[in-house]
Amino acid sequence: MYDTYDSDKSAYVPISKVHRWQSGLLARLPWRAILSLLGALLGVAGPAAFLVYSSQSPVSDWEFQPTVYLAIVSTLTNILLHLALSEGANVAWRVQAVTKPTF
Repeated sequence: MYDTYDSDKSAYVPISKVHRWQSGLLARLPWRAILSLLGALLGVAGPAAFLVYSSQSPVSDWEFQPTVYLAIVSTLTNILLHLALSEGANVAWRVQAVTKPTF
């Protein structure tokens, strides 16, 4: 069954390849933004856990220094925050485009 016209191929695209609208709150939530914010919050708590663990263990037991782990967690947290910000900007633009009239 063909539903939409694809100008590049000059043919109709099957319905199975068309992204359909899903109703409901959970289907429309910006999951990437929410999950990246939760990951960033875990990234804020991660350095505290590393510091508590490293302060109670002898230096000879460390495979890497705690600063290495802190740098990795800091980098991942910054990446997740960037993703959350870009998704938030996308959502804000879409909300404004839907709610504000154009003249």
